[in-house]
Amino acid sequence: HVVGCDGARSMTRKAIGTSLTDTGFEEPWLVVDVFLRGEAPGLPTRCLQVCDPARPHTLVPMPPPRFRFEFMLLPGEDPVAMQTPEAVAELTAGWLPAGAATVERSAVYTFHGLITTRWRSGRVLLAGDAAHQTPPFLGQGMCSGMRDAANLAWKLHAVLRGADEALLDTYQQEREPAVRSIVQAAVDFGRIICTLDPAQAAARDEAMLAAR
Repeated sequence: HVVGCDGARSMTRKAIGTSLTDTGFEEPWLVVDVFLRGEAPGLPTRCLQVCDPARPHTLVPMPPPRFRFEFMLLPGEDPVAMQTPEAVAELTAGWLPAGAATVERSAVYTFHGLITTRWRSGRVLLAGDAAHQTPPFLGQGMCSGMRDAANLAWKLHAVLRGADEALLDTYQQEREPAVRSIVQAAVDFGRIICTLDPAQAAARDEAMLAAR
């Protein structure tokens, strides 16, 4: 058997000729990893999602001295230009004083909500990002892949020892509804976070504060 765990651009998925169901969410974000050169008291100690309609962004504490920033690209912005040191310095200036960190890497990723229609073709199966892609707003992408592996591993073990291969059909039957629920929830959160209209953002904030 082959289990394709080869990521969002999976060659295994292409080889078995399955397609992707699109939730309609597609947003480019700039991810910046930095090395902090010392104390940075202005940075949060927990992951922080800033729902600013002028520039939605995320702050992610990592094992010191690393720290991660994620910035939503606005309509019309050039992904290549936004990765330059000058652009990164401007984006992080509100959180980091000049010279407080060294950029380790910067890259633009498009956040998707996608689910493969068919996870198995004979002895070939898909798992992880090859089978489904979720926006990162709930932090469930890797977790979902690990759940795929936990569901599939014992079934493969059983089939290789004589169980009916139809057991492998239960893999997608069990995992897809759970994945679909998580992906949709992440997409819904993403649409809240990625609000760029100031009036809509103000109404969102008012409703959230009232619910609190």
